Amino acid sequence: MKVPTCRCCTPVPSPSAALVEPANVNLVSHRRRHIFLAPVAVFLSGAWGMAKAGDDLLSPFAKPKTKDGKPNAPSVSNAAAMAASESRAMAERSVSALAGLCANTNALIEQLAKLRAEIAEQQRKRQELEAFKAAEMEDYRNGLFCSGCNRTKRDILSKGETFPHSGQKIIAPTPEQIANKDAELQRPIDQLTAALAKNNKDAVVTDTIMRDGREQIEFGVWLWETSIGSERSAMQKNLQRKLDKLQAELKQIEKTIDDIRMAEFASKKNQEVASLEADRRMWQEVLQKRREAMEQEKLDYQRQMTKLERIYADEQTRIADFTARGALHLQINVVPSTRGRGSMLDPFNLGVHFRLGRMLSRSDVAGQVHPEIVASVDQFIQNYKRAAF
Repeated sequence: MKVPTCRCCTPVPSPSAALVEPANVNLVSHRRRHIFLAPVAVFLSGAWGMAKAGDDLLSPFAKPKTKDGKPNAPSVSNAAAMAASESRAMAERSVSALAGLCANTNALIEQLAKLRAEIAEQQRKRQELEAFKAAEMEDYRNGLFCSGCNRTKRDILSKGETFPHSGQKIIAPTPEQIANKDAELQRPIDQLTAALAKNNKDAVVTDTIMRDGREQIEFGVWLWETSIGSERSAMQKNLQRKLDKLQAELKQIEKTIDDIRMAEFASKKNQEVASLEADRRMWQEVLQKRREAMEQEKLDYQRQMTKLERIYADEQTRIADFTARGALHLQINVVPSTRGRGSMLDPFNLGVHFRLGRMLSRSDVAGQVHPEIVASVDQFIQNYKRAAF
């Protein structure tokens, strides 16, 4: 048997091909069938079938492509790789949501500060109006007002005018005049009181939404850390799964090579020995390729993790910038080493309550409605807790 030089195209004898002799070629003796082909057939039906991974297209064990050029679906889904992909997507969604959430919460903080300043000014103004009304009504009831303009002495003198006005006199007010004057002075106080009540109510709602926003930011940071922990765990499990598969293949191939070597020693026919030697060399080449593949998997993993470390550091910097920007100044400890959060924590501390940037609405506050947990976040946390990959 001629051994090809291309490692990607190394032929692997199939059970059917090995057990059926062509009409014009007789390289395998009856004795070799019993000594050599039996263990090889066992290997091919066991480890070889197990090792046919659709995601390893360079493998001599890889499944053939379908007519449309796409590889057949793997017999066993790579759940760890899928979990890593989902974790990366959740981490990116968390960072993106945190950017908008921090900006919106900052805007609410500024809005609340303006409202509180306006409320303080309205309270001060109302106190002034109430004091002015009390003094004015005291002068009015004592008859200290102009009969012509119906203004009090205090008011007229404050404008630099003469009291009473020329041609007018000081008279005692009637009960009707007192009531009208009281209503006149009370009107701006009532208007200011209504505006003050509206602003106070608005401030309570704004404060509630703002506080929820700050809490959501903390949940968002936790969910990001959870996503990082999940991604790391999934990457490690994915590597270990590949290494375990390759190790199983190595053991089976080594056993097959040993069986062929035993058949060589037992054979007395030169032609049969030459054929067995060619087969053994072919399997030794396959063995070397699997060892190289094992080292390549480790190297690829290290490269991927190095790339992810840079991504984690960048995301961590961005989150720290979001939370420190403007008036927010949140003292949130984003995991310095970006190691993520362990699956042993309860869902609350894993960030299950993060709503991916959705803030409370004013109608939510008015109706005392608290939004439900986001289904995709809940499912992600459950999957991480189970670590079923």
